[in-house]
Amino acid sequence: MRYRKFVAAAMSAALILSGCNTDKPAQITLSPVEIERLENAGKLSDVSDIIALLSDDVKYSECDDDSDLMPYFGGLACADREFCIVSHGGESYVLFRYDHIGNPGDLTSVGGLTKEYSGNTLNVNVAPVFKGKIEIGCFTGAVYAICIVKLDREIDALTVDDYKYTEYDGGIVRVGKKYGVLDENMNVIVPIKYDILVNFSSPGSEHNYFRFSEKGYNGIMDEDFNIILQAKYFNIVFVNDDKFVVMEYNTCGDTTSDTSSKYMISAVDRSGNVLCGPIDGFIDADESFSNTARQAVFSRGGHEGVIDEDLNVIIEPEYDSIWKEGTDTYIFYVVTKNDAHAVFDTKGVQKTAFENLTAYEVGEKYRNSIKVR
Repeated sequence: MRYRKFVAAAMSAALILSGCNTDKPAQITLSPVEIERLENAGKLSDVSDIIALLSDDVKYSECDDDSDLMPYFGGLACADREFCIVSHGGESYVLFRYDHIGNPGDLTSVGGLTKEYSGNTLNVNVAPVFKGKIEIGCFTGAVYAICIVKLDREIDALTVDDYKYTEYDGGIVRVGKKYGVLDENMNVIVPIKYDILVNFSSPGSEHNYFRFSEKGYNGIMDEDFNIILQAKYFNIVFVNDDKFVVMEYNTCGDTTSDTSSKYMISAVDRSGNVLCGPIDGFIDADESFSNTARQAVFSRGGHEGVIDEDLNVIIEPEYDSIWKEGTDTYIFYVVTKNDAHAVFDTKGVQKTAFENLTAYEVGEKYRNSIKVR
């Protein structure tokens, strides 16, 4: 099974509630005992007392005693419109998050909902209660209402305000400031112990990957959450399914030199074996080799240059900044030095003289010259 979702049970202040009362104090940091419990948890409910939900969530509940149901919302993915069905006190309930796109504070409560069954599908229409007049304009995101709805019959599908929800099938979870992975039954299949656990997919990849962080170092897991690169790198950049560019501390260069760096860059395979490098330099985790030139910007000694996926230096790191520009069919670089800008191609050849124009103006001028040709 592939888990591609990012799921968050955020640690914050108490809920704004309607229905039964389940106020919970804020959880900002975790004690060593709580961290050990997270690492050894078998189910999300094993650490339910550590979970606190989003402070701006509204709650609607058709259960008089729903404290045992609340931890499930730590597993439901807000953005994925998911639901789960849980038995409690001899009754069955469907749990989901109703989302309202708008400004924080617009949604103050849920005034009720209507239920209509169509075969094995439950169709729910929510009656939101808003604070004052809703202004049309820039919205900041979704505000959620957690909903616990009693079922009168068995269902296997749910729609909420005509949006189709899917049954929860597992994903990444955050409790406190630690991340792990749950299966569809909210069993913990990857310990909740990592500082970061995020999707690491890249254009051109045939598989899904995840970047994880532990004690300040990064590693990579495959789509089944098997560790393929141990957490020992400062940055990792995806190249292809069999190759990653990684950055570590420089253990072989003269890091006291003005033209050197305290980091070194290598290309490694899925097992961490070095394919090429290391070279002296820094590469940002946000860089990418997915462009047509298979090249990325790096820096050394406070200046920027360009390398390819085999770590060949295409443009020497002697410029103040480099802006990568292009489309699916071509790419070029706008290079900055002493507040002047010039264009270099992907072979490292300077194509224009340095001019005291903005980087955008120089890039646009070069782009237009290509179109003329």
